[in-house]
Amino acid sequence: MSKKQHARWVEGVAWSPDGQRLVSACDRDRAQVWEVATGKTRVTHAQDGLRQVAWLPDGARIVTAGVDRTIEIWDTSTGEGLLDYHGHTKGVWALALSPDGQRAASGGQDNLVQVWDTATGQTLLTYREHTGWVFAVSWSPNGQYLASAGDDYVVRVWEAATGANVCTYRGHAQKVNALGNPNRIEVLAWSPDGQRIVSCSYAWMLLWEPLTGQTRLTLRDTLGHHGPVAWSPDGARLAWAEGWPGVVQVWNPATGEITSRFDGHTSVIFALAWSPDGRLISSGGRDRTTQVWVPE
Repeated sequence: MSKKQHARWVEGVAWSPDGQRLVSACDRDRAQVWEVATGKTRVTHAQDGLRQVAWLPDGARIVTAGVDRTIEIWDTSTGEGLLDYHGHTKGVWALALSPDGQRAASGGQDNLVQVWDTATGQTLLTYREHTGWVFAVSWSPNGQYLASAGDDYVVRVWEAATGANVCTYRGHAQKVNALGNPNRIEVLAWSPDGQRIVSCSYAWMLLWEPLTGQTRLTLRDTLGHHGPVAWSPDGARLAWAEGWPGVVQVWNPATGEITSRFDGHTSVIFALAWSPDGRLISSGGRDRTTQVWVPE
């Protein structure tokens, strides 16, 4: 395990396509690109309100977004800005890249999901079906569909090119908290084989089929706080961050069995990502660290 210390909370992490570097998005401050092997910072990029980060497949660009409404694409070798996207009128809480990196989907406090071109910044589609803030978006592996979710307690699966609705998943609406109310959905992760989606509300992780809405597995967070979820690149393992302080657990998505557990964070975990080769997991959180783990 290795650890990188930061000056602020770590809200997002993403691996470079070659697996040699990580970018950590630090709360309301800056993003840092650093070497996994040495922990040495290579590039910093200042941006207010940071929440989300993704590395484009070309390895030369990173996209970051946050509560200041601005989404920026910048150079991974210099930190200099290349393109700004201003399609949202309020803070951005969700960001995901299409598998080929040519399109981005973003969502936030304006209740909208925007699909836009990462080369030009042109808005390609505005999805308006949500009735609350959008906290999560996820692309299907073939790039044809998007899943989005948030404050309205449902996950909507729709065509990325047209916005046509494919499935509305209401499994979380029946999973209530101690007050008898459902919680907003903050996490979505589409499986690499395209057959399953994982979605998380406060105390629940549900595994279900995106075209039928059929629930396949239900897991309850027993550690007091749910965090992000990430599929291994081969789809055989599922990492889930839980608890306060945060614990990273690796699950078998077919059985719900825990195969690995990592303790080391001293507070809640906000970010989680597998390395491209599936050998490592990175996590970041409120304790101002990004940590790298070796799962079994």
